Amino acid sequence: MVKDKIWGYLRHRVAVKAMGIQYTGIFKGADEEFVFLQCETTWVQIPWLEITSFQLLEELKPQALQKEVQAEPDEQGSRLKVIKGGKQSRKPEQSLVKEKNSPRREKS
Repeated sequence: MVKDKIWGYLRHRVAVKAMGIQYTGIFKGADEEFVFLQCETTWVQIPWLEITSFQLLEELKPQALQKEVQAEPDEQGSRLKVIKGGKQSRKPEQSLVKEKNSPRREKS
């Protein structure tokens, strides 16, 4: 039975698919109804009836890129494009705050 085989994965990183979602975490145990995973930020309990796949994370093959991305050369033939912006390309701006030259009024 499948439930008996997964106990070999105890305290290992596993990938569990259930209801179209893949959960990855450390297999911490199971009972009659649920499988318990310790994920990165929380604990997850997955019902046995919803599990469609249960395997070690190392067994998963990395997905290959479907299309390789190539940088297009710019006008000078360089593969790196210069993005204009930042402090160096800005023109010095005039101060938006105008200083008042009028003397302060004193309260009497």
